[in-house]
Amino acid sequence: MNEWNEGYFTATPYTYGYYRELSPAFQRFCLLMRGFDSPPLDRDSRHCELAYGQGVSINIHAASNVGHYLGTDFNPSHAAHANELLRASGADAQLLDDSFEQLLEHGGGVGAL
Repeated sequence: MNEWNEGYFTATPYTYGYYRELSPAFQRFCLLMRGFDSPPLDRDSRHCELAYGQGVSINIHAASNVGHYLGTDFNPSHAAHANELLRASGADAQLLDDSFEQLLEHGGGVGAL
């Protein structure tokens, strides 16, 4: 298969919603509640969201938490919408429309954060 979508299903947009489980602060809270220490959230924190859907959660987190944010979603309409939200919020994030494979090829992922 040599189509642009590389086998990903892109015909139906993903739901539009906020998911607190992706929040860096909530994840840190859950770890602390279970007795695990985690690094504090500061301006050097790195956050990555793969398959961010409409981009609501990653935009809220980038606008309300310190750190660097990188996300990718293969669906171009998702990426366009997420980047509209990003422009409106003025948050510091990089939201791509790469597949996971493309993200790695372009030097994305942990090294790009």
